[in-house]
Amino acid sequence: MIPIRVREHKNGSANASNSFVGISIWKGAPNFAAVLAQERYEWMFKWKLALAMLPLALVVGYFTHWAVSPVIFAFSMLISRIPSLLRRMELRGHAIEVAVAHKFYGVPLEVHEQSEARAMFYGYGGLFKSMGSDTVAGELKKLRGWANEWVDEHADVIRQDMKR
Repeated sequence: MIPIRVREHKNGSANASNSFVGISIWKGAPNFAAVLAQERYEWMFKWKLALAMLPLALVVGYFTHWAVSPVIFAFSMLISRIPSLLRRMELRGHAIEVAVAHKFYGVPLEVHEQSEARAMFYGYGGLFKSMGSDTVAGELKKLRGWANEWVDEHADVIRQDMKR
């Protein structure tokens, strides 16, 4: 179960955020369940990456010193900040948001992809600056099929989120 904190007031410009300890989302976020689905995917992506490093941490700890294991596990958290991995995670997360907004809220697909692409291009600390917003929109479009499959697999959870 992912710890989710629903905030009454908006923090800065972000509707939601995620970290290794959970997800924080503003109660008034547009397409609430879509934003939450994006954050849920990104949270799971980070934890899957961290858990993939766990066997390495245990092996190194066994052959060296157990104090090394938490350091390697913490290192996996830093790996999730590598730009190429971060871009992949964000693109997939936003493709999920677009798919949920379309399927559950009736938001026009292309319009929302363009909107998300612009937000990603102008925000995210310049992570997508080299791509251009049209390229980002194209990447979101390529991920439609994958995102729809993810949404179908998580439809029950998304429906529950719509009731929050």
